[in-house]
Amino acid sequence: MSSSESKKLRGIIRERTNGARRILIVRLSAFGDIVHSMHAVAGLKESLPGVEIGWLTSVKMGALVVCAPFIKRVHAMEVGGIFAAMRAARRVRSELAGQYDVVVDVQGLFKSAAAARLAGAPVLGYGGGDAREGAGFLYTWRVTPGEEAVHVVDKQAQLLSALADVKPSRRIFLAPPPGILDRVEERFPWAVRNTFAVVHRATRWPSKNLPLRLVEDIVNGLEGEGMSVAVSAGDEADAAELRKLRAGARGHLLAGLSLGELVWLYSRAGVYIGPDTGPTHLAAALGVPTVAIFGPTDPLRNAPYGSPTIVLRPAGAGCEPCWRR
Repeated sequence: MSSSESKKLRGIIRERTNGARRILIVRLSAFGDIVHSMHAVAGLKESLPGVEIGWLTSVKMGALVVCAPFIKRVHAMEVGGIFAAMRAARRVRSELAGQYDVVVDVQGLFKSAAAARLAGAPVLGYGGGDAREGAGFLYTWRVTPGEEAVHVVDKQAQLLSALADVKPSRRIFLAPPPGILDRVEERFPWAVRNTFAVVHRATRWPSKNLPLRLVEDIVNGLEGEGMSVAVSAGDEADAAELRKLRAGARGHLLAGLSLGELVWLYSRAGVYIGPDTGPTHLAAALGVPTVAIFGPTDPLRNAPYGSPTIVLRPAGAGCEPCWRR
C-alpha cells in the first residue's frame, strides 16, 4: 500500500470511528509486550481524554493492566489451552456484547484477532507482515505501519493513529490495587524505608538470562558504592540459584511477588539493571533509571521505551540479533 493509499484509509477509519466513545484494546500477553502496549495506549488516552478504554488480556496479565488508571475496564480470559480458551470465549463474548464501538488488536496474532472479534464491533488491526498467522483476515480495517516505525511501540502508535493523533507516553503512572502497600510493608519492610537498586537476572528465554557471575559482580559493585541492593528472581528455580549465590551476603531477594507488588517495589527503586524481559520494561516505564542488557534480541525493535534508559550489548553476547531462545 502506497503512502497516499494509507493516508486515505486512515481518513476513512477516522471518519467512521469519529463518534466512538468506547474503545477496546486487545493484547493478551506477554509481560514486556503488555508494558510496550501501555506506552502507546496511554498516548491514545491523552489524545482522546473523553473516550473510555477497555483492555482484553490474559488472566495472568490482568493483574498488571488493572494498575493502569487510564484503563476503564479490564477483561481477562484464559488463553493457555484450546478447551479453556473456548469456554472463556463464550463468557467473554457475553461480557463484551454491545460494550464497545471499536476494537484494536495491537498484538497481531490469530488468537488475539479472534479474541477481538468476540466484542462484535469493527476491528482495527495490522496489515502486511505485522499481521501474523493470518490475523489480517479477521480485521475490518488493516493499517500497515510505515518503514520508519522500527520499535514495536512506534508501530502500535501508528496503528492507533488511525483513530487519533497518538504520541506514545515515555513514562507510565501505575497504581497498584488497594492493600498492596500493607502486604509489601509486611514482607519487605526495608523497601518502605530505603531507596535501593534492583538487579534482575532471568527471563523466559535462557539465551537472554544474565550469567550468575555477572549478577554477582554487578551486586558487589553496587554495594561497594554503598547502595542497598535487591536481587529480583524470575521464578522459583531462579530464586533457588540466587539464594545459593547470595548465601551469607548482604542484600535482599525479591521472589514470589504478585504483579501489583512488583509495580509498587519497582516504583521505589533508585536504579534497575536487567536483561530484555518484562520487569526491565516495567522499571523503565515507571521512570526508574534503567540499564538494559541485550543478547539475542534487537534493541532497535524491543528496547525499553521508558526514560532514562541505557542499553548495553556486552562483547561476546553472540548473535546480534538471532532471536534464538
